[in-house]
Amino acid sequence: MSLASQISLAITAIGTALKGKQPVPQVVSVTNTTSWTIAVTGTGNVYAQNTGLAGALTINNPTGTLTEGQLVWISVTGTASRAISYGTAFEDSTQTRHAATNGVARLDMLFVYNSATSKLRFLTVV
Repeated sequence: MSLASQISLAITAIGTALKGKQPVPQVVSVTNTTSWTIAVTGTGNVYAQNTGLAGALTINNPTGTLTEGQLVWISVTGTASRAISYGTAFEDSTQTRHAATNGVARLDMLFVYNSATSKLRFLTVV
């Protein structure tokens, strides 16, 4: 059997073994929560959204156990521009975390868990 055929069979076998087993992100959804603690319940990535925000927002330190490289996507939509503050478990990288939403526009921020500092490091706005 040729190398190309062996590789093709291996890829097919891996695809079959992984079918339906891809990690499902944890989804956390709240409305108008101004003091927000995201509870992390697994090792998969987290998508957390807070809509209808009518006041300043504090994103508290998450609860649960985060793992190296775990992503946390935070989405915030206010009813107007809203100030944002963060707990001590969040840190900037070469990018600076946003300090406010922009009117009613949705703000999507991506963080990655950094086990060297035990903090969620801000990556970018998406």
